[in-house]
Amino acid sequence: MAKKDETGNVYSFLTVVRESGSNKSGQIRWLCLCRCGKETNVEGTSLRLGRVKSCGCQSPKFNSEKVKTHGLSRTRTYKIWAGMKRRCISPTSEKNHLYYSKGIKVCERWQKFENFYAVGVMVVVTDGVGVLLDVMLGVIVLVGVILGVTVIVGVS
Repeated sequence: MAKKDETGNVYSFLTVVRESGSNKSGQIRWLCLCRCGKETNVEGTSLRLGRVKSCGCQSPKFNSEKVKTHGLSRTRTYKIWAGMKRRCISPTSEKNHLYYSKGIKVCERWQKFENFYAVGVMVVVTDGVGVLLDVMLGVIVLVGVILGVTVIVGVS
C-alpha cells in the first residue's frame, strides 16, 4: 500500500505537521499539533478512522470542569431544589398526591437550578416547616405539614 502524505491535513483538533517515523508494526506515525498547542504523535490510520481526535485535552476526564454548569449538584440546596421539582413535575413521585395531583407547580424561573440558587434563595427548616426566601423577588414561600397535609403559602 502506498504511503499517503498527511502533512497539512486537519483531523478534528489535530493538524498534521510532518511524518515522525513508524511504530513497531510499521505503521507510519505523524507529528500533529493540537488546537490547544500541544504536539502529539499519532498513527495515520488512527487519524483517518477518527480514533484519535486530540492530544488528549478533549478527553471527558479533562473536560469535566467544562461541562459543569454550577458545581453544586452535591449540596443540600441542590437536593432540596431537585426534590421540589420531582414532587411537582413527576406523576410517578411517591408524594404525587400532595403536589402534582393538586396542580402545584414550580415557577418558570425556578426550573433552572442556577436561578433558584443565584438570586439568593435561602432554605431554612425549623420544626418541619421549610422556608424558601427568594431575595430578588422578595417572596417568601412557606412549605410545611399541617395535620398531615402539605401546605405551600406564598407571601410577597
